[in-house]
Amino acid sequence: MQAVKDLAGLAGVQEGELRFEKPKARPMRTPERRLDDDAASREKPSLPSLFQAKREDCELIAKSRGVDVEAVWIASRIHKRVAVIDRWPLYESKWDHQWRARGTEVHRSWVAIDETRNVAEFRRLDNGMYSRADGSALKVWSTKGKSWPLGAAQIGDRKRVLLVEGGPDMLAAYHFLKMWHTMRRPLLQDVAVVCMLGASNRIREDALAFFKGCRVRIMVDADTPKDDETKGKRKLTGLEAAKRWSDQLTEAGAAVACFYVGDVFEPDDEVAWHEGSLKAAEMRVIEPGYVKRDGSKVKDTNDLAACSDDILRCDDVRRAFTDWDF
Repeated sequence: MQAVKDLAGLAGVQEGELRFEKPKARPMRTPERRLDDDAASREKPSLPSLFQAKREDCELIAKSRGVDVEAVWIASRIHKRVAVIDRWPLYESKWDHQWRARGTEVHRSWVAIDETRNVAEFRRLDNGMYSRADGSALKVWSTKGKSWPLGAAQIGDRKRVLLVEGGPDMLAAYHFLKMWHTMRRPLLQDVAVVCMLGASNRIREDALAFFKGCRVRIMVDADTPKDDETKGKRKLTGLEAAKRWSDQLTEAGAAVACFYVGDVFEPDDEVAWHEGSLKAAEMRVIEPGYVKRDGSKVKDTNDLAACSDDILRCDDVRRAFTDWDF
């Protein structure tokens, strides 16, 4: 303030003509909050000590998921997409009250992750359930930030990308790439496996640049249409996720194709069902989905591994993992 007075005196301005006021702070506009722009989703989670999977770990994972043990070994040891933890709960002080069952519960678990450590998904090696203190159970637990696509930052110079949803489907992707991998068709080197952890998420905006110029095949999860009085509850989550991701990737400069493991419905019937003017049982199937050996319908890429050899080696399935001319 004294400096201003001195300067005013040099300019011939009388002190009484000076007025000192605090500037009014401008109101800050709160931006619209979106999942892929959410600052919380960009914070790297605090993870426990992770270890490389041993051979016996890979054998347990492969057995519980019905996939090739060598594929799990490649995903873990070479591509660093699978790790293990020694115990559950993860964080004694924070989660003990929520996760600890009566007595002491220790579970060795496998982790779907990538080198960025932006997000991780945990499942028991024996494919069992995690117990919670309230008596409930949970099959899988993930950290926050699930809009990050696992493996996106490792695409590198590869121009072929297989996009799946969930850790088991990630392992199944390696299973099928290994099945069709040859010296002439080095799929395990040429194709990047990328995994989203949750069909309700958008791909995080800062990850989209990794897909530019790539050919991305989305493995679409199949959902059974269920009638409901509430329109918002009539959803085909897998199809909606594929459409959302396809739009994002196309805008980012990628070519996108989808592979449907489940029934493909007449588009007009699907719209009518969403609107509630048609029952689920009345929707026409224009292309039936795949069926597992036990006769149940295939719902995702991991289920596809449980199909008969005739299905696994049919032209459509083979092309899903080997044909990238789109």
